[in-house]
Amino acid sequence: MRMDEITESLPFPLSPTTQETKHFCFIACVQSLLKDRGVHKTQREILEDFPSDLQKGHPTEEGAVKGLASIERVLIGYSLTKQPHLSDLKDSAEEMRDWLLERPVLWPGILILTTEREFHCVRLAKVRRDGFVVMDPKTGDFRFHQTEEFARQKPRFSVLECEG
Repeated sequence: MRMDEITESLPFPLSPTTQETKHFCFIACVQSLLKDRGVHKTQREILEDFPSDLQKGHPTEEGAVKGLASIERVLIGYSLTKQPHLSDLKDSAEEMRDWLLERPVLWPGILILTTEREFHCVRLAKVRRDGFVVMDPKTGDFRFHQTEEFARQKPRFSVLECEG
């Protein structure tokens, strides 16, 4: 699928962002959420706003979130949500896909956290019967993952619902 086909069919505006360093995937997703709400912050400004939660100054982990509580503090701190809902949604990628297909209103504010090899955060762009389209901050591109491919990455994933 071509990039223009993906972006033209998105049901809402989504600002692609590219993470500045290896551990800035969550920061880049937050930057994208903020940009879509008219707030322009650099990734370094986000790091400065939450130095403890994003391990500012750490020699090898700067930008990596410390844990789920840190994710919540950042999202609440930027008023992206009043109370994020973090859970293992479904036992399989197929169940997750079906659940999300029934709730497209949630898509603009969903961050998917995977731990296939290491923690990684992507932003949900669209759900289709055959898979998921995500904005991946590693490249700043939209990527389509067939449901089976997502299942191979990690059969259980967590989804953060932010206010859209």
